[in-house]
Amino acid sequence: RILLGKICKMLNVLDPDILIGHNILNFDLDILLNRIKECKCEDWARLGRIKFSQLPKSSISSEFVIKQLFNGRLICDTYLASKELVKSKLYSLESLAHSELNLTRPVLDDERIVEYYQNIDSLCYLINHNENDSLLSAKLAFQIGIVPLSKQLTILAGNLWWRTLNGARSERNEYLLLHEFHNAKYIVPDKRNPGKHVAVLADGGGGGGGELENESVPGATSSKRKAAYAGGLVLEPKKGLYDKIILLLDFNSLYPSIIQEYNICFTTVQRALHDFSDDNLPNLPDKSIPIGILPKLLANLVARRRQVKSLMKENGITESQLHELEIRQKALKLTANSMYGCLGFVYSRFYAKELAMLITAKGREILQNTVEIAQQQCHLDVI
Repeated sequence: RILLGKICKMLNVLDPDILIGHNILNFDLDILLNRIKECKCEDWARLGRIKFSQLPKSSISSEFVIKQLFNGRLICDTYLASKELVKSKLYSLESLAHSELNLTRPVLDDERIVEYYQNIDSLCYLINHNENDSLLSAKLAFQIGIVPLSKQLTILAGNLWWRTLNGARSERNEYLLLHEFHNAKYIVPDKRNPGKHVAVLADGGGGGGGELENESVPGATSSKRKAAYAGGLVLEPKKGLYDKIILLLDFNSLYPSIIQEYNICFTTVQRALHDFSDDNLPNLPDKSIPIGILPKLLANLVARRRQVKSLMKENGITESQLHELEIRQKALKLTANSMYGCLGFVYSRFYAKELAMLITAKGREILQNTVEIAQQQCHLDVI
């Protein structure tokens, strides 16, 4: 109880703007909150910048209660942020410390923690281990650039910074589109509640397809189920060892490019009231139709990124300026590449299965045409 009171008072005196930790939101702070309740710690109101008279009800989700308690402070969870910003098979602190920082984190057996309290030496080791974990989390946050990158993403989308830090990717897209449609004087749809049957995005092999698949949704079932519509074209690989020259062809942001090329938007594609199927897709908009909100938004993001990348190549640019521009171009890239995702994500305000189906269908057609050109005109073996 005394230790918990000391932590609360220390946070009040230091008054940090941001708290950084690895899996801090769903583990460390959750445990801290439960121990505060259990030990009836009176100084809990000092954790945040708003003085509450009583603890928020625990019937609400623990994440929401933690946000209420730490109101006025941003929570930077390197575990959640790494899942979006780092390509890795494992997202444990030891794994990320090795891959991103080239540092080794000693593995501690959680079940033996009580034994470390038996003597001074082992207790000091435990304290040093804990301090090292805090430093690794901070170094990881700085290495990946979580704080400045999340700030840029928030500026682009116009949502709340703490929501960006907590990995609310579909919400970022939603806010971005809300602002765009509001500026164009459109009335936007209400959010739907589709229940437990969640449509799963099918990754089309480029442009951020399926990026929203792992986002936590209340009442959502496992995402490991059959997709609600056909995704990208996946050719059966020809097994073997290829020791000659291999030519790798990759489409530059396939889905965002398709949206711009064919002017696919809520405002341009005629959608019927009945459900479309993969064999009965909506028609592509006529070329005489003005550019829709979605293609215009994507074109703007792409143009801004191109402009930022050109600034990075200028002479006389300092290292700090280069780092800042790198953060800006990465934020623009992440935003543009994830825009397709909100079309096929059933919990999105802008869920439009017909548009998502049309985009993936054009993607399959383009990929198949490319295969045929490579085989018939270039006489290449596609593996």
